[in-house]
Amino acid sequence: MDRKRALVIGAGPMGLWMARNLARRGYSVAIYDKNRNKLKKIEGYGISAAKSLKEALSTSSLIVLAVGASNAAALLPKLMSTVSGKTILDISSIKTPVAKALAKHQSNSNMVVLVHPLFGPGTKKLKDKNIVFIPFRKPIEEYRVCEEVFHPCKILRMSVETHDRKMASAMALPRLLILALLKSWSMADVKPLTVSQKALMLVASPMLSESPNLFKEITEKNPYTEETLTDAVKTLNQFRNNPSTASRIFKQLQTKKLVKGYAKIYQLLEEAASKTV
Repeated sequence: MDRKRALVIGAGPMGLWMARNLARRGYSVAIYDKNRNKLKKIEGYGISAAKSLKEALSTSSLIVLAVGASNAAALLPKLMSTVSGKTILDISSIKTPVAKALAKHQSNSNMVVLVHPLFGPGTKKLKDKNIVFIPFRKPIEEYRVCEEVFHPCKILRMSVETHDRKMASAMALPRLLILALLKSWSMADVKPLTVSQKALMLVASPMLSESPNLFKEITEKNPYTEETLTDAVKTLNQFRNNPSTASRIFKQLQTKKLVKGYAKIYQLLEEAASKTV
């Protein structure tokens, strides 16, 4: 029996992860990127570099877009008019631009599957990981594709708006607040000396290791970032105008689970420190 063929467009960290994930699941995988230098990273993974996009598109039943929301929004209409009978899987972090690009292709013969893996390219095991699934046109069939490609992830079903609103709070806001905090420390010439500072630096490290394009997509391309940031600024102003507000909210949020989390953070910091000695 011939192996199922998949094409991954985009050889960034997540594109490479997707290629390896599909290869482990029995797919014959080709990967394409305009930057041919990126394709050198696939050596040794049993994945081939696509010689031409046109040829790879014609021979693949599954096409994965790992190019970011803006690029996916620009590429999808071209794909929809070029190929037929294919499954196109978009894994971008923001869905509004993609949904707008697809608005004119509701009756197209291709099946579009919109997902957002809530984990990064360093992930080795998918157990206990989450992925967002956004129904487009054929929810049942699209869901099955999501299950096939990302099992055993927990699948969270959302609309485009719900997803992007949640990601504005879960992804855009933390990145912007971390930047503001680090800039404040830099301006005040404050070094990360305390345990809480080091813990925050540990949290910041995966965000600051992202590509600038991914950071821009998460913070600038989400239409709900401004609204979320405005709400956060209002809360900060409340803290400034009425300091007791912060104490009250602190008590409300302080749970036994969070207190126990301190021990885990401290352990991670100790392990990180031992590796640098």
